[in-house]
Amino acid sequence: MPRPLKKSICRVFPEKILKRRFNILIISVFLLLVLSSCPLGGVRVTGNFWAYNFKTNRDYRVDAELLALGLYCNVWVEKGCGIGVFEAQLVANEYDNYIHNQLIEYLSIKNFEFNGQNFSDIMKLADYFGNGDGKLCILLLDIKDNHDPIHNRSYVAGYFWSRDFYNTMYSNKRDMIYIDVNPGMIDADLTKEALRTLAHETQHLMNFVTSQVVRRNINSYSAMDTWIDEGLASAAEYLYEGHSRSRMEWYNNNGRSNDVKGLIDKGNNFFVWGNRNSESIYANLDDYSTVYLFFQWLRTQAGSSEIYKDIITSPRFDYCAVVEAIQEYDFLTLDDSNSNNWDTVIKTWLAANHINAETGPYGYMNDDNLKKVKAPFVPEGITSLSLVSGEGVYSVIPSDYTMPASVGNIKYVSLGDDSVYEIAVEGDTLLTYNKNSVRSVNGETGITTGIPPPEPPSVLPDAAINARSVSSGHFGPYRIDANDFLRQRFYETEGYLLND
Repeated sequence: MPRPLKKSICRVFPEKILKRRFNILIISVFLLLVLSSCPLGGVRVTGNFWAYNFKTNRDYRVDAELLALGLYCNVWVEKGCGIGVFEAQLVANEYDNYIHNQLIEYLSIKNFEFNGQNFSDIMKLADYFGNGDGKLCILLLDIKDNHDPIHNRSYVAGYFWSRDFYNTMYSNKRDMIYIDVNPGMIDADLTKEALRTLAHETQHLMNFVTSQVVRRNINSYSAMDTWIDEGLASAAEYLYEGHSRSRMEWYNNNGRSNDVKGLIDKGNNFFVWGNRNSESIYANLDDYSTVYLFFQWLRTQAGSSEIYKDIITSPRFDYCAVVEAIQEYDFLTLDDSNSNNWDTVIKTWLAANHINAETGPYGYMNDDNLKKVKAPFVPEGITSLSLVSGEGVYSVIPSDYTMPASVGNIKYVSLGDDSVYEIAVEGDTLLTYNKNSVRSVNGETGITTGIPPPEPPSVLPDAAINARSVSSGHFGPYRIDANDFLRQRFYETEGYLLND
């Protein structure tokens, strides 16, 4: 059972929170605490913001104080939420010294022109669209959601809302990110997760603004497909703090415990984002887990995080952005213009999650933290199920088994120890998958063998468990962001251009 949640905030030194030495930060924060309870020499700066209540689906006002001034950000804190100057300064320090720099390096276009003005990076353009103060606004608040430590351990960890760039009702009219503090920062592990969320949400902001530049036509722009936006956000977390142990554990275990189960063993993954939410309150965590692995597979196969920049700056907004990036790095054999390219990509990645070879496309290139990723099998006794676009499942091939014939978008291959075959091989694994590159919630029936699955492997290698950069695993709460919800529910700014 999860440890009961506390309302009070855990105040510990940053090396216990982040396992880093923040000597300068400790000194500066200590002086701030001694001199005053606010960052402006005793002058208390207050303000209020619009925020969203995910329980009531209504906007509301948040009274906040400016508690930390960073080089690239200002950190505001909701009054009475339990967060003080120390935590606010910690967030500002992490954003200034790590998140901002890494994301500008690997995710930003640089030295470009927009509306007759020159910008050195995409965050400068975001500020131009916002309030022009030269800094990102970070609001730490208790996001009102449906989190329950017993019945629903997932919580909204943060969000970016493009509405804040527009002069509309409930807009804060600034470049801004919202980060949860309860349960988001109630202990050391969750504080680390909150900082990963900050990196995640910063990518969402960067992606939105980048779309205004590179995916723009005369009357509108094309936002990137949700799964690519979320995949790049997971990549932003990696760029900031390394591997996410929780995402890998969720995939290998098909969830976290007997009462917190995923649907990965039944095919649920990122490509049609949120399509299984009606089946499980935790289905969205499958999306985050699988898209994390897919974008790690892209990085390890390309041999460079630069592939992320190629994707985010692509003029394409759908799977073609990924296919074209793969073609640049040439780690798969793809045609110059062939609708089957996505079939090759999704089949190879699905095969990689089972084979996980040390070299070649069917694995993660022996990455210490990824080399024991292993796909869960279909539960025993299931001989057919519905798969939507991009989904795939695994089952054991028995003796004298005849490979099913492909029907519609459903295809079948046999996975050996280090390769993929078109014929059934006893003891190998049958991969049943939907190759459709059009994201559709309409499933197609795929055949599986119903054979009892093998015993699952150990969750993660020792290197992953002991690695400093791997975020700690815990039995909830589980973080999600609210951007996909906001995209689905609110569309008043979707497709509209930002200008002067």
